[in-house]
Amino acid sequence: MSISEGIDLLLCLFIMAVFIYGWGKIKTKIAQNRFAKGKKCIAEKDYRSAVKQLEDLGGELKNDPDYWFYLGLALSGAGSTTDAKQALLKTLEIDDSHENAKELLERIGR
Repeated sequence: MSISEGIDLLLCLFIMAVFIYGWGKIKTKIAQNRFAKGKKCIAEKDYRSAVKQLEDLGGELKNDPDYWFYLGLALSGAGSTTDAKQALLKTLEIDDSHENAKELLERIGR
């Protein structure tokens, strides 16, 4: 491999790394925006729309106990008690002192 080809390869790898890093940032920003929209829907008691905004964000927000709590709250409001319990238990798995999750879990019944 010539020096020119090596430089081209390094440049391509650098561009790919920048793209992958940037895409991860974009996905996180999209997830945060949908999370905010989901919380707004919950405040407006539009639970079905909240579920649509919040579902499938677990990849980007998987370690955020508040995400799982709000997903559980939305699912509970939409009538999906079993799924709500799972989301609330995930909240407590991440943060066992999450009082709102404990209270909602008690309200909808373990």
